[in-house]
Amino acid sequence: MKNGSKTIRYRDRRIEDVPTWLEVQRQRFKCKTCGATIYECLPDLDDKHRITKRLREAVALSAVKRTHQDAATFHAVEETLVSRIFNEYATEKLSGFEVDFPEVLGVDENYILGANRFIHADIETGKILDILPSRDLKTLRNYFQKHTHSSTKTKVFVQDMWSGYRTIHNEFFPDSLLVVDKFHVVRQANVAFENARKAYQAQLGKSGRVSMKRRHRMFLSRWDNMTNERQDKIAEILGPVRA
Repeated sequence: MKNGSKTIRYRDRRIEDVPTWLEVQRQRFKCKTCGATIYECLPDLDDKHRITKRLREAVALSAVKRTHQDAATFHAVEETLVSRIFNEYATEKLSGFEVDFPEVLGVDENYILGANRFIHADIETGKILDILPSRDLKTLRNYFQKHTHSSTKTKVFVQDMWSGYRTIHNEFFPDSLLVVDKFHVVRQANVAFENARKAYQAQLGKSGRVSMKRRHRMFLSRWDNMTNERQDKIAEILGPVRA
């Protein structure tokens, strides 16, 4: 039976820069059997957060693309509300999520929000598969242990030069080909080449050092594109280092 009504405020999407509130007259009903009081059902309102469902959806999508602080400012709501809505949205979207490792799996890390976050991707499609809050071995072992059923599909395991990834490869992808990302190999080669140049230059007199400084572009050239003169000069520089 009806049991009076109550005016309840619900926050809605803002109008320009001003927070917007709706005052809704909610009808109450009282159960004759148990005495419980309930409100009429209004499908466009979120009673948990006291906001409209269209505002909740807008905040959830903003929180995916923006920082929570920025999303809160944009929608003129509290940052804590943005965090709660995002956590609920993420839990719903990730429910039942399963990682399907591709034939060519790439693992790496990215510095996000003050820490190295583990990222792995399908190298052939460029699609990011998952991101973890850390790249420490304990976190990685726990993660890959849950997905061992999918690891047999992987034929190539691509990583940087961190030994921890090699450990993961040996434990969970032992039958795949281990490949070190070319970027890291080239970077290490460039560092070694630069050290060789500095060591050679330190042995020269002042005029020789000035001459080497003017010819610094020589060390950025590819071997196959060099003249015979440059190849001989590079060989002379690297000779003592190799010895």
